[in-house]
This record gives sequence, C-alpha cells and structure tokens, in this order.
Amino acid sequence: TATDGGPSQAALAYLRRQIYDTFGAKRTFLAFRRGLRCPTEERLPDFTGRPYELNLSVLSAGSTENIDTSRVGPHSFRATLCVALQWRTALGASLVTATGIMFLSSLYLSLMRSAARMLPKSDYMWLAGFSTDAVAIASPLRKAVGIVLSFYALDRVAWYWRILMLGYMIHGRTCDLGMIGGGIKKASETEWRKAYRLYRYLALNVFFAYQFHTPVWKFVGMRPLTKCGLLEPEEAKILRASHRGASSVMEAWLANWIAENMQGESRQQALQALRELRAGSAVLQATVEQRAPISFESMLYFVSYFLIAITPFAPSGIDYANRRMIMEGLQLATVLGDGIITVFYVALLHMLRHLQSPFDDFASPNDALSPVALLNHTERKLRDYLSAPDPDDILEGIDGQAPAISFRGAPAAPPAFRP
Repeated sequence: TATDGGPSQAALAYLRRQIYDTFGAKRTFLAFRRGLRCPTEERLPDFTGRPYELNLSVLSAGSTENIDTSRVGPHSFRATLCVALQWRTALGASLVTATGIMFLSSLYLSLMRSAARMLPKSDYMWLAGFSTDAVAIASPLRKAVGIVLSFYALDRVAWYWRILMLGYMIHGRTCDLGMIGGGIKKASETEWRKAYRLYRYLALNVFFAYQFHTPVWKFVGMRPLTKCGLLEPEEAKILRASHRGASSVMEAWLANWIAENMQGESRQQALQALRELRAGSAVLQATVEQRAPISFESMLYFVSYFLIAITPFAPSGIDYANRRMIMEGLQLATVLGDGIITVFYVALLHMLRHLQSPFDDFASPNDALSPVALLNHTERKLRDYLSAPDPDDILEGIDGQAPAISFRGAPAAPPAFRP
C-alpha cells in the first residue's frame, strides 16, 4: 500500500489488468449467434494473465530459461531455487529469516569461543549453564512444534485441494447445463436469444460464486457486468435489490429457464445439474471460510515464533562444559542445522499465511488460484455448447451439396505461461 493508506500504483495496475481479463471483451448477441464463424476480434480471449493453478513445473519453465532443464530437470535444486527467489514462495520468504538466524547462531558461537578462551572457569560455567538450559527448553519444543505444525499444515494443504476441486466441479456442472441447453433446437431468433440468456446466466453464476472471496472481483459492481454484455440494465436493478446476494437470484433465474424451455428427461437432468451446482457453490463459500479456532492458531504461531527466536541461542549437539571443544571446534554443521530447521518452520508459517486467501493472487501470486482463468475457460466452453451449428444444418444444401461455410478466426494455441 502507498503511504496514504490507499493502494499502491503497482497494485492498481495489477487490478486493472486482472479486471480487463474478465471484462475487457464485449459480449454481444450477434457474436454469440455467429458461433464458430465468429471472427477473431469478436471472440473471447483464449487465455488470461495466469492459469487457474500454478505448479512448480509451470514456474520452472519460465524461471529457468537459461538452464538446460533436459539435463537438470524441472524439479532440480537449481530450478527450485530459481522459482523460490523469483517468486514470493514460502521457501523464498523463509530464506532471509534463515540467513539471519544462521548469522546470529554463528555470532553466538563466536562469543562462546571467545568466552571459553578469556573468561575464568566460574564465569564461563555460568554462561555454559545458560546455553545448556536453552537447549533443554528448545529440544522438546522442537518436537512438539514440529508435529503439531506439520499436521496442521498438511490439513491446510488438503483444504486447499478441496477448494481446487470444488472449482473444477463448479466448472463441470456449469458445462453440463450448457451442454444440455445446447441440445435445444435454435431455428428462430427468439430461440437463439433464449440460448444467449442461458449463456449469460451461467457465466454470471460462476462470477457471483467467487466474487466475495476474490479480491480482484470483490468491489466490482453491476456497471462493469452491464458494459461487458453479461448483464442487462433491467436485470441489474433486480440483482441490486436481492436480500441475500445476487447468486441466489441467479440460481432462481436458471431454474425458471430450465422449467420454461426443457421437457422430460432433459429437464430432470438439468435440474439435477443445477442442484449440484448450487451445492458446490455453497460448499465452496463454506470451505473458504473454514478456519482453525483462534485459541489454537494464536498458540501455534506464538510457540513457533518463540522457538525460532531462541534457536540461535540453543545450538544442539555441543558439550558446553568442554571448553577445549568450544575453542577448537568450528560448529559449522550446527549453524547449518539451525538454518535448515528455521527454513522448515518459517516456510510452513508463510505457507499457512498464503493459504488464508486462496484467491488473492496479488499478495500470494504463487499459491493462489485464479477464478479469472476458470471463468474464461467456462465461458468459452459454453459458447461452443450453446452456439455450435447442428451438423445436419451444415451438411444440408441444395441438391445434396453442402453449403460453403467458412469458420474463420479459429483461436491460436495459448502461449506458455511466463512469470
């Protein structure tokens, strides 16, 4: 943030770029009706600023351009270190703290070495007793914190994967509704407009499912949705007057559309998909808000940071009563061990902080999911389902000859993601 408390220029530029990925393309009925014949300039973007989920292989491909990954591999130590240093990963954030802990540990051991050489035996034994007591405190604390923190971190990773799969489930049920709705015959403009209305409602339903928990969408009102063509002005007035939120009204509109335009087995299948879509959206919001009790989380963070703070003054594996070993030993392994332990604990704490906001890809660009990419992918699939021409209509022609139809503007393959 800037000094006045408002967003920084970098944050504003990032938000504008992300919002443009969603609302930069203008949706029109004419472009929708052209279907696969829609020219390139009227199509939705084929990719967004980042994929729905980032992983180490994707980041390694962009962060190790000068490294021969065919020889070292995308998950090698060098490639992983490049990703950690270039991106705000939990590992990268912990390296600075670990370096400081190693420096303090080496400084403390240097002071102990000087004390062993210069202080009288009584004074030195008092200092050695202090170090022995610190080790006695830190040793059992390391075991307790390591077990509790590891189990809690594993549970949060499982929680992150549940949110990830809920996004794919919402995408799948939305596409199910689009696929079933695309089977309706579209022989007149009225029927095409009904299909376009279903396309808009399904896309808006995905947007409203993620809006409250996505910082880049949280303060987007009805005006951008109307300008990009996803919402009509009359519909925006109704959504503003909703009691609980726009998503409940959108789900009611989808149910009404299914009841009015489908019959028989298609209606039953569509209503089942809609129920699963509504349940998935509700579970997503409940899962994102799932947190540990405040007492447990505050206790865990306090004990973990206390352990990190006393680590430089409690190097393990040293006999402080043996002055000769203190004076002549290098204790290099002890300093490195303290650094590795600190990296482990601090990286877990940073990861837990990153996962608190699973869709905040500005504060946590490496771990956050991207609903913008999910919505973009869902919209493009809905266009194919709802506006693709019937093969019989294409093949039918005068005297059995197929009409000449040009499918222009086929999308090019999206470029590889580069950090």
